[in-house]
Amino acid sequence: MPESKKSEKKAAVETVAPTQPADQTPAPSTSEAKPKSKVLLFVVIGVILLICLVVGGVAVYLVLKNTTFTIFTPTPVQTLEPTEAVKTQPDVSQVKDDFDAVESYRIYTEFNVSGQTYSLDGEYQSPNKEHATAEGDEEISIGNFVYYKASGEEWSYVTDANLTGFHDVVFSVLNKLEDYGEEALKGEKDGYWYYTAGDPDVGEGQMEVYVNQKTELPAILRQTKKEVVVTYIEFNDYGDTGIVIEAPL
Repeated sequence: MPESKKSEKKAAVETVAPTQPADQTPAPSTSEAKPKSKVLLFVVIGVILLICLVVGGVAVYLVLKNTTFTIFTPTPVQTLEPTEAVKTQPDVSQVKDDFDAVESYRIYTEFNVSGQTYSLDGEYQSPNKEHATAEGDEEISIGNFVYYKASGEEWSYVTDANLTGFHDVVFSVLNKLEDYGEEALKGEKDGYWYYTAGDPDVGEGQMEVYVNQKTELPAILRQTKKEVVVTYIEFNDYGDTGIVIEAPL
């Protein structure tokens, strides 16, 4: 082909090739956009971490605020309170008043008559009822009425009490101890509160009353003469509602 034809053809090809406008910014290449995406990703992750730290810090603060730590705080020594107040020994007058207010009780008694010792079981019901049995004999007193039944016989009225009357005996001793006042010896003996004084009505006799420290009521009573037991009474079943005493006739 002639050279002139080749040059014309080359010029034509170059003329056809598109040219880029001078004022148009070239499109960013893939290698330039990738770094910007990484920066944005790091910013988002940072914001999420910051939010997590703030939320976690608030949660920890609330937990710490409502939690009491005693690891490094010494616990003070606590003294246990007794189940009931420590009682002091009452005066005989108080014991007498408490005994006078009881509704019922039972007793076991030993007494000496002419050198012979007898035993007796008795029941008391307020205000003035007593029932006693001894050696097969039985007696009930209600106020001024006394009913007696010998072993194997029938009930009958009697004018004088032989087995009942123990409630008045207890009151008599408590009244005498009360009259002694400060001169009566009192303290603790054998686990009971103890009251004692000479008995002016029995010569060289002695009165002794043992009071239960919980109930503050008589538990044992003794009247002695020359160290020989004349009367011995044990008290039981204070306030027993099963004690019901009725006239047999």
